[in-house]
Amino acid sequence: MIRHSLARLLAALLTLLPVLACSAPAWSEEPYGSACRFTVYVGLNDGESYRQEISSEKAESIINGICSGILGSYTLLDAKGVYFDGAGTTFEKTVVIVFIMEEEEGDFRAECIAKSLAGALNQSCVLIEKTPVRIRYVEKRKVRMEKGMSAPEALPARE
Repeated sequence: MIRHSLARLLAALLTLLPVLACSAPAWSEEPYGSACRFTVYVGLNDGESYRQEISSEKAESIINGICSGILGSYTLLDAKGVYFDGAGTTFEKTVVIVFIMEEEEGDFRAECIAKSLAGALNQSCVLIEKTPVRIRYVEKRKVRMEKGMSAPEALPARE
Protein backbone atom coordinates (compact mmCIF):
# COMPACT_ATOMS: atom_id res chain seq x y z
CA MET A 1 0.00 0.00 0.00
CA ILE A 2 1.49 3.34 -1.03
CA ARG A 3 1.31 5.92 1.74
CA HIS A 4 2.50 9.02 -0.08
CA SER A 5 0.65 11.77 -1.85
CA LEU A 6 1.07 15.09 -3.54
CA ALA A 7 1.39 16.81 -0.15
CA ARG A 8 4.55 14.87 0.61
CA LEU A 9 5.91 15.73 -2.79
CA LEU A 10 5.24 19.38 -2.07
CA ALA A 11 7.33 19.03 1.07
CA ALA A 12 10.22 18.41 -1.29
CA LEU A 13 10.05 22.08 -2.18
CA LEU A 14 11.53 22.71 1.23
CA THR A 15 14.73 21.13 -0.03
CA LEU A 16 15.28 24.11 -2.28
CA LEU A 17 16.53 25.84 0.84
CA PRO A 18 20.22 25.45 1.65
CA VAL A 19 20.36 21.89 2.87
CA LEU A 20 23.80 21.28 4.23
CA ALA A 21 26.32 23.26 6.19
CA CYS A 22 29.29 20.97 6.56
CA SER A 23 33.03 21.09 6.41
CA ALA A 24 34.44 20.55 2.96
CA PRO A 25 37.70 20.64 1.08
CA ALA A 26 39.06 24.06 0.15
CA TRP A 27 37.68 25.82 -2.92
CA SER A 28 38.52 23.97 -6.13
CA GLU A 29 39.15 25.29 -9.63
CA GLU A 30 35.84 23.79 -10.80
CA PRO A 31 33.02 26.13 -9.83
CA TYR A 32 30.49 23.32 -9.30
CA GLY A 33 30.74 19.59 -8.76
CA SER A 34 28.19 16.89 -9.46
CA ALA A 35 26.38 15.01 -6.71
CA CYS A 36 22.90 13.82 -5.83
CA ARG A 37 20.46 15.20 -3.29
CA PHE A 38 18.72 12.37 -1.46
CA THR A 39 15.45 13.18 0.28
CA VAL A 40 13.92 10.56 2.56
CA TYR A 41 10.30 11.05 3.72
CA VAL A 42 9.32 9.30 6.96
CA GLY A 43 5.77 9.52 8.30
CA LEU A 44 5.32 9.28 12.05
CA ASN A 45 1.96 7.49 12.08
CA ASP A 46 2.13 3.80 12.91
CA GLY A 47 1.78 1.63 9.80
CA GLU A 48 -1.00 -0.47 11.36
CA SER A 49 -2.99 1.90 13.58
CA TYR A 50 -2.69 4.97 11.31
CA ARG A 51 -2.07 7.06 14.45
CA GLN A 52 1.08 8.53 15.90
CA GLU A 53 2.00 6.04 18.63
CA ILE A 54 5.32 7.62 19.72
CA SER A 55 6.04 11.27 20.42
CA SER A 56 7.63 13.47 17.78
CA GLU A 57 10.61 13.98 20.11
CA LYS A 58 11.16 10.23 20.51
CA ALA A 59 10.80 9.71 16.73
CA GLU A 60 13.35 12.46 16.05
CA SER A 61 15.73 10.86 18.54
CA ILE A 62 15.38 7.51 16.73
CA ILE A 63 15.85 9.18 13.34
CA ASN A 64 18.95 11.07 14.53
CA GLY A 65 20.40 7.89 16.02
CA ILE A 66 20.01 5.99 12.76
CA CYS A 67 21.08 8.85 10.47
CA SER A 68 24.12 9.86 12.51
CA GLY A 69 25.38 6.27 12.33
CA ILE A 70 24.98 6.13 8.54
CA LEU A 71 25.62 9.72 7.40
CA GLY A 72 28.13 12.36 8.32
CA SER A 73 25.95 15.36 7.48
CA TYR A 74 22.22 15.68 6.94
CA THR A 75 19.32 18.05 7.45
CA LEU A 76 16.02 17.22 9.16
CA LEU A 77 12.86 19.10 8.20
CA ASP A 78 9.42 18.85 9.78
CA ALA A 79 6.54 18.46 7.34
CA LYS A 80 2.87 17.52 7.23
CA GLY A 81 2.10 14.51 5.09
CA VAL A 82 -1.18 13.46 3.55
CA TYR A 83 -1.81 10.18 1.78
CA PHE A 84 -4.75 8.21 0.52
CA ASP A 85 -5.11 4.43 0.59
CA GLY A 86 -7.85 1.84 1.15
CA ALA A 87 -8.41 3.18 4.68
CA GLY A 88 -9.11 6.70 3.40
CA THR A 89 -7.20 9.95 3.72
CA THR A 90 -4.62 10.14 6.47
CA PHE A 91 -2.79 13.19 7.78
CA GLU A 92 0.46 12.74 9.64
CA LYS A 93 3.54 14.49 10.91
CA THR A 94 6.45 13.69 8.62
CA VAL A 95 10.20 14.05 8.98
CA VAL A 96 12.16 14.81 5.82
CA ILE A 97 15.84 13.83 5.81
CA VAL A 98 18.02 15.53 3.21
CA PHE A 99 21.64 14.76 2.38
CA ILE A 100 23.96 15.30 -0.56
CA MET A 101 26.37 12.61 -1.66
CA GLU A 102 27.96 10.89 -4.63
CA GLU A 103 25.29 8.83 -6.39
CA GLU A 104 26.38 5.24 -5.77
CA GLU A 105 27.30 5.74 -2.12
CA GLY A 106 24.14 7.80 -1.55
CA ASP A 107 21.93 5.08 -3.06
CA PHE A 108 23.34 2.56 -0.60
CA ARG A 109 23.05 4.86 2.43
CA ALA A 110 19.52 6.06 1.57
CA GLU A 111 18.38 2.44 1.28
CA CYS A 112 19.97 1.62 4.67
CA ILE A 113 18.26 4.60 6.30
CA ALA A 114 14.85 3.81 4.77
CA LYS A 115 14.90 0.14 5.81
CA SER A 116 16.14 0.95 9.31
CA LEU A 117 13.53 3.67 9.86
CA ALA A 118 10.68 1.59 8.40
CA GLY A 119 11.45 -1.07 11.01
CA ALA A 120 12.16 1.25 13.93
CA LEU A 121 9.04 3.39 13.36
CA ASN A 122 6.75 0.57 12.14
CA GLN A 123 6.18 2.10 8.71
CA SER A 124 4.72 0.18 5.77
CA CYS A 125 7.12 2.13 3.53
CA VAL A 126 9.52 5.06 3.42
CA LEU A 127 9.94 7.22 0.31
CA ILE A 128 13.37 8.01 -1.17
CA GLU A 129 13.76 10.78 -3.74
CA LYS A 130 17.03 11.25 -5.66
CA THR A 131 17.82 14.39 -7.64
CA PRO A 132 21.05 15.19 -9.51
CA VAL A 133 22.47 18.52 -8.30
CA ARG A 134 25.45 20.78 -8.95
CA ILE A 135 27.12 21.88 -5.72
CA ARG A 136 29.96 23.95 -4.42
CA TYR A 137 31.10 24.92 -0.97
CA VAL A 138 31.51 28.60 -0.19
CA GLU A 139 33.92 29.63 2.52
CA LYS A 140 33.19 32.58 4.75
CA ARG A 141 34.63 35.97 3.94
CA LYS A 142 35.04 38.87 6.31
CA VAL A 143 33.10 41.97 5.32
CA ARG A 144 33.50 45.28 7.06
CA MET A 145 30.31 47.26 6.91
CA GLU A 146 30.79 51.01 7.27
CA LYS A 147 28.00 53.04 8.82
CA GLY A 148 25.37 53.79 6.18
CA MET A 149 26.77 51.18 3.73
CA SER A 150 24.27 48.82 2.10
CA ALA A 151 25.00 45.13 1.54
CA PRO A 152 25.52 45.49 -2.26
CA GLU A 153 28.20 48.14 -1.60
CA ALA A 154 30.08 45.62 0.53
CA LEU A 155 30.21 43.06 -2.30
CA PRO A 156 33.60 42.43 -3.89
CA ALA A 157 34.14 43.42 -7.53
CA ARG A 158 33.37 40.70 -10.08
CA GLU A 159 36.41 39.14 -11.68
